[in-house]
Amino acid sequence: MRSECETYGIPIFSIDTKKKEMIGNFKRQGTVSCKGKPKAYDHDFKSFSDGIIVPYGIYDVGANTGYLTLGVSHDTAEFVCDNFIHIWQQFLQWKYPNAHTICILCDGGGSNACSHHIVKQALMKLASTIGVNIIMVHYPSILLQIQSYRALHVWTNFKKLEWRTTLVH
Repeated sequence: MRSECETYGIPIFSIDTKKKEMIGNFKRQGTVSCKGKPKAYDHDFKSFSDGIIVPYGIYDVGANTGYLTLGVSHDTAEFVCDNFIHIWQQFLQWKYPNAHTICILCDGGGSNACSHHIVKQALMKLASTIGVNIIMVHYPSILLQIQSYRALHVWTNFKKLEWRTTLVH
């Protein structure tokens, strides 16, 4: 399916939600630029957390470009579609002004589950909101990781950079 989309010039996007991370004053690897030694918890217990962040990524396969949004709620089908709408309206609709169909690659579990009706309803809402047809391709989790190696490499490098940053209250 992916190769057919490439043949017809249909934009292909790989989407994934990454591991939820706790927000808080936790010790992380990396360097800190400040006067003195910052106070931080050496264990990241949920009770010490100020909340969670849900990293959600969209990888434009053809352009080798990634977009990352951070949510503070739950990984739901509505969360996935709202993020895609936001990225489409901010960036992708200008990059693909003549697109009448797009292809989305994703794993088959969680907020992307191919068997859940709520996911299908959210996708129909997404298609009508952005005004394009959607070809949804569900891969087994491990196959998507192999197919989207570049996307994972982009996200891994971003996470290394991101988690080295220290937020001080």
